[in-house]
This record gives sequence, C-alpha cells and structure tokens, in this order.
Amino acid sequence: MQSYEYKNEKTVGIVGANGYTGSELIRLLAFHPHVTLSFLYSRSNSGTKISDLYPDLTTVCDQLLTNQTEDVDILFLCLPHKESQNWLTQNPVKDETLVIDLGNDFRLEGNFGNRNFIYGLPEINKNNWQVLKALLIRDVLQQQFN
Repeated sequence: MQSYEYKNEKTVGIVGANGYTGSELIRLLAFHPHVTLSFLYSRSNSGTKISDLYPDLTTVCDQLLTNQTEDVDILFLCLPHKESQNWLTQNPVKDETLVIDLGNDFRLEGNFGNRNFIYGLPEINKNNWQVLKALLIRDVLQQQFN
C-alpha cells in the first residue's frame, strides 16, 4: 500500500466549544500532529478557560474561550439545532474556509448562501465524491496512527 504523508498544518476554530460536542472535539484535535486550535468560541463563557468548565481537559487544553473569531482553514460548528444557520448569517466566513457543521442544520437541506453542505453519512450519500474522499482520508489517517 502506498504511504500517505500529510504535511500541511491546518488552523481550526470551534464555535460552540463550551458544549459537549465542542469539548469532545477539542479532546480529539488537541494532540493531532497537523492541527492548531486557533480559537474556541463561546458567547456565554468568553474569557473562561475551557479547562475550568471541563476539568478533565486540564492536561489537554488550557485555552481561553472567546467571543472573537479568526480566519482559519477549518471551522467546526458545534451548535444546537438552527443555531449554525443563525451563526453563519451573523458571522461571514471566507469562501475558502472548510465549514463542518456537527449539528443538524444542514443534514436535509445542504445549501446555505454559496456553500453546499453534504450529509456525511455514507449509507445516504455513498455516491458523493466528497463523502468518499473524506472516508478515504479517514482510513489512511487511521492506519497511520494505529
């Protein structure tokens, strides 16, 4: 099998970092060798360390939550139902930023402005090249870390 080496470090922002999904995403990305957590966004807990909300993250991430965003390569939305659409309406994001919504705002209707969201469940979108590409990258990275 051909070896795949990923060399480009990606900057990541997490909106809704203070919720359960956001905190678990922090745990997954904190030690990834090619990811830098640029910002952890929270309206309600801005100025608080994420580890003060989740003591189990003390040795993982001690970053402050903020209500300010930055330009990043990848933006994760970890917001409740209908909040991702609202957040994107109020906070324009560069076209080249990959936006991944971990909520359910775009599961059935995947268009928002000039963005086309695709529900990543392979059983539903098994012929979509973007879903297949994501699965391939996942499988290659999984082999690297096992």
